[in-house]
Parts: sequence; C-alpha cells; structure tokens
Amino acid sequence: MGTAADVAVLRVEQGHFGFVDSYGARLQGTRRLVCELTVRDGRVVYDLNGITRDDWEKLGKYLAQGDAAWDGTLAGEVRKRK
Repeated sequence: MGTAADVAVLRVEQGHFGFVDSYGARLQGTRRLVCELTVRDGRVVYDLNGITRDDWEKLGKYLAQGDAAWDGTLAGEVRKRK
C-alpha cells in the first residue's frame, strides 16, 4: 500500500471578478478557481457543495453522514444510521 493522498479539487468559474494584488491594486478577470473539495492525509477536510455526501431527499431517518476514518469534517464519532 502507498501513503494517504493530499488532493485539492478545483472548479473554474466564469463571470466578472476582482482580484487584489499585494500592493492593493485591483485587477479585473473573467475566470477564477474555486476549491470544491480538499483531502488531507486521505481524509475529506473541506467539501464546499457536499459532493461526497448522499442527497438529503434520498435519506430516511439518519444521524450523521460519512465515516470518521476518511472524513475530517465530522465533529466527534460517527453513529450508524438506523
């Protein structure tokens, strides 16, 4: 087996955006990168749009999503769905 992964999943957005440089000047742009998902040491630590989760409307009664073994966004221990 290899080592756990560190991964950033980025999305390109199109539109009108402003960017500020280190001197405080503004530059206009039409594209920007947005972080959708970050995995650190094999664990999800950021998930902007919940792409690693089940859809809420498809779930019955539940307590928590994910698995603490791979999901760093969970606070405390994950309980199994009943």
